[in-house]
Parts: sequence; C-alpha cells; structure tokens
Amino acid sequence: MRLGSFDKQTLKEEILTKFTLDVGNEIARKLKGQRKMFSAPPTGFYARIIGKAIQYHMFERSPMPVEHLFCCIEGSAFTDVEFNEILFKDVIDETLEQVLLKLENIVKSSLKMCGKTEQDFENTCAVLEDCKRLCQPSYLTELVQEWEKREIFKASGEIKDYSSVVKYILGRKNDQPCVKVFLRNDDENAKSFFKEQRNGLSQDTQIEFVLLEGNRKKTWEAVMKIKRIEREAPNIPRKTRDELEEIANREADKIYGKYSNVVGIGVSNIHIGNDNVKITPCIVLYCLDKTLVPFGETPLPSHMGKYLCDTREKIVMFGSCESCLNVNPGCDIGSHFFAGSAGFLVNSSNCPFTGFLTAAHVVVKDVSSIYEENSPNFIVNTYNQQEDIMHPSNSGKKIGVVHNCIFGNYCSNGSDVAIVRMSSDVKTTEAPEPLTIADKASLQFDGSMKVIKRGNVTGETTGFLERTLSSIRVGFRQESTPSFIFMNCYSILDEDPENPFFKIGDSGSGVFITNDSKRFLAPLGIAFARGDDFSTIVCKIKHITDQFKLSIYQNQTFANEEELMDIT
Repeated sequence: MRLGSFDKQTLKEEILTKFTLDVGNEIARKLKGQRKMFSAPPTGFYARIIGKAIQYHMFERSPMPVEHLFCCIEGSAFTDVEFNEILFKDVIDETLEQVLLKLENIVKSSLKMCGKTEQDFENTCAVLEDCKRLCQPSYLTELVQEWEKREIFKASGEIKDYSSVVKYILGRKNDQPCVKVFLRNDDENAKSFFKEQRNGLSQDTQIEFVLLEGNRKKTWEAVMKIKRIEREAPNIPRKTRDELEEIANREADKIYGKYSNVVGIGVSNIHIGNDNVKITPCIVLYCLDKTLVPFGETPLPSHMGKYLCDTREKIVMFGSCESCLNVNPGCDIGSHFFAGSAGFLVNSSNCPFTGFLTAAHVVVKDVSSIYEENSPNFIVNTYNQQEDIMHPSNSGKKIGVVHNCIFGNYCSNGSDVAIVRMSSDVKTTEAPEPLTIADKASLQFDGSMKVIKRGNVTGETTGFLERTLSSIRVGFRQESTPSFIFMNCYSILDEDPENPFFKIGDSGSGVFITNDSKRFLAPLGIAFARGDDFSTIVCKIKHITDQFKLSIYQNQTFANEEELMDIT
C-alpha cells in the first residue's frame, strides 16, 4: 500500500477541495434568483470563501495555495497513484468528521467573509455604473450628427476627380464650423466644389484653402524659428528622452485612434504653446491644424503622463507618383501602378542575387493588404507576387522583379521597403567593398549631421538629420485610401527651402550620412514621405538588411551624372 509521493495530509486537502466545490455549487444553486444583484456570483466565489474558512480552522500549518483550492480529484495527481480503498474512505470519514466538529466556527467565518464581500460587490457595482455612465455619450444623437458631417464631401463621390486636393478636415475652429482644404496647387474647380458641397453644413461654415506650394516661405520661417530655439536650448538627458519616447510609443495607438487630426508624434526640448516658449522636455503632437477640432472629437491632450504636450502643424504624404512621364536625373524606376526612385544597390548572401531597395508603396498597388501594424519579427510572409519593375518608369523595359515587401512596423521600426531582384542583363557600377550602415549611437540630432540622396525628380540633394519621430501617420489622400502609422523613423530637414531634399516621385531614394566632401557615405535609410514643414521621412533599414543578409555597396551616384543602370 502506497500513496506515491503524497501523504495523508495532502489527500485530506484534496478531499476538502472537492467538498468546498460541491458546497459552493449547492449555495449558488439555492441563491440563484433570490439575490437582486446583477447575477449570482460564480460557484468558485463561494468555494473560495468556504475553503478559506476551512483552512483557517483545520490546518495549523500555512494554508494551501489558492490555486490548489480549485483542483478537483478528477484529473489530479491521485488518478495514477495506487492506494488502498479502505484507507481512502477512512481519510474521507476523518476529514468530514473534523469539518462537522468545527462546523460552527467555519460557518461563522464564512458568513463574516460573505458580509464583507457583499459590501465590496455593492461598491464595485457603483463604480461600474459610473463607468457605464461615463462611457455612454450624453448626447448620442447629436454626436452621430457631428460624425456624419465629416462624410459630406466624401459622400458626393466627386472628390476623387480633384487630384489637387491633398487632404481636408471638417470641424470647429474657435467654436465656429470650419472646413480646411489642403491643395497641391491653386485649383479653382476644386475650390468651387467645396463651396457648392457645403450646403449640408450650417451657413456660417468657413472654408480655408491652404496652398502647400504657396506657403513655402512662411512655413520655412516658422520651422527655422523653432529649430533655432531647439538648438540653443539644453539637450534632453538620455534617461528623460528614453522615458518620453517610451510614453509616446505606448500611447500612439490611443492617440491616432482618438484624434484624426494627429499625423505624427515626437519629442522636443521646448514647448511652444501659444508662442510662449518654455524650455522643458515635452511630447510633440503633429497635427493638420492646432486650433481646429474635428466634428465628433475633443481637443488634443495637454499632457501625456507627467509631460506637457506641444502641438505643431504638419502634413505628411507618400512620395510616389502615378503615371510619371518625366525622366529626371537619377534612377527612375516604377511598377505598373506608380513611379519612384531606386535606392541602395544590394547584394544578398542568403539567396545570391544583385538588386536594389526602393519604397514598397511604389511597387504595390494596394499596400493596405500587406501592412503590418506591429510585427515583432519577420515570420510574417513578406514575399511579393513578383511584380515587374521598369526603368525608366514609363519605358516598359523590365529590369527586375520585386522579391520582398516590408510595409508597416517590424521589430518596432516603421518600414516602407521593397527588395528588387535585378535581371541578369542589367549592369550596375559597383565597388568591391560594402558600406557600413550608420550606427545609431553615432548619430547626432542637433542639425550638424549632413545627409545626401539622389532621386529621380530632385536629383542630388542634401539636408540635415533632424530628429527621430516616435511615430508618423502617412497617407496618399486621406479620404480615398487608408493612412498608415510608422514607428521610429528619421526626419530630415531641407538645407535650402528653394531646393527641397525630397519631392513627389522621389520615394525609394537611399539616404546617406555624409560630409562636405561627399567622400564619406554611411547608409541611413529609405526616403518615403514628405512633410509640408520641409521635412522628409526616412525609414531605418538595418533590421531589414540583417534579416535578409543584404550588403549595401558603393556606386557612382554622387560621383558623376551617369545613370546607375544601363539596359543592354
């Protein structure tokens, strides 16, 4: 006769466990329908109380763990242990006899705990009722009507006919209804459309038209003013910056989900407010308009955690173009849908081939189908449907196929990258030594680090490494396609407002850290989007080159005006 590794005391605990569950079931059955609470508490609730009382009165040693209380004889460790049936019955009889002897004390303790718990239930119910009241809008009908106003222009179906419209938002500015329209150029037809379609809004609705190109000088002056103050202010301590970025990353989904006006989140060492500059670390919310509150939404938050929030205006768009007809200096490539630029030339040791990197949104018709919101690794299939790539973009001359598309957030880094495998008959100029990707620890975000890129629209341009954005929301045209959030991307500032670092059609360009002589080149990332504040958004590539065993090699991009690729 043996009980394996279990002793009599352990068997007694198992018996009491089964007993407390059975009693709990019976109590729940009798109370069902008699209580006026939201519902009868679950069986385990009563079993827990009775079990605690039994533990207190029957065991001199420390009570068994709460988790052990909810084990059943069936399926427990005793099911494969040999023991004598008579002994088992004796232990049951002895255990139940001890329960009966101490029953009065057990009942008193159970009732005392139930009384305390009932008050806890009432307090919890009161809290839940408060939460229910707060979660349900007081004026649901009015709120729905507010949301519907945002769909007035989209519902007409004609908005897609006006390609000059980059974005528009509807809301209230200074308590007055307002429509703000961002135009790529001065399009009188688009203006007339918005004026005619506002009939569904109140008569006092104001319409603001913003010409992105026309505001360049004013915007540049405002951007430079902020940069000067930031550079003169003390740097944010590394520990504080890490804390700010952690908060910004953690709260990003909530912010983007609640505020359609927000297009990016970053950190700064100054808080501007209403032109009242304060030298303090803060979180920056980049938005389409600082004073306009979209219909159905609330004003932007003033704090995130213990830090102030500063609001700054910005608009960000992808840099690919449709039906590109201009062959510009640099490497002009495209798919059947969009045109862009070839970025870094690469070799692969994993699956030997020669190719180049470009932006994924340049080579994929519907990027929403491949967007990864937050993938901790590359297990997600990134292989593409072998989309053909042409050079020049409008020539029909195939130079390769898309091998992989990485679009979204991988390993906590925003990515808009396509790996193109070039055909064997395409020649490139290359040097034998690969380039070393810029090390994050060596980067400086004080405007002192110079960068260079070459795109098919702007050619060779230079700028300055400005900052790392915690996140950025980018779209083609917000009302016709989804917008996408990218985490931890670099922001590049134009060196010259009259010579933009990046324009529409430059997406996919490779950006290098460099010096004045251009003899030093360290790959930084792929340029894929543009802000109206003279900034270019660049995604990191090291996690991608490491994953796919890619080496970036030197070419003659910045040495002469010859094209990188020749079709034989």
